[in-house]
Amino acid sequence: MIQNNINMNKKIFCEKCHKWHTITITEEDKFAICPNKRCGHLIFI
Repeated sequence: MIQNNINMNKKIFCEKCHKWHTITITEEDKFAICPNKRCGHLIFI
């Protein structure tokens, strides 16, 4: 079985730290963790 993981750059907004972040995700990712070290908020995509 061959897996094709396509990486995408996606811009997400965190409601906890009120900032926009650009992160790299794969197609099957449903959520991301805020890259701000002090925040760490779970963001649903």
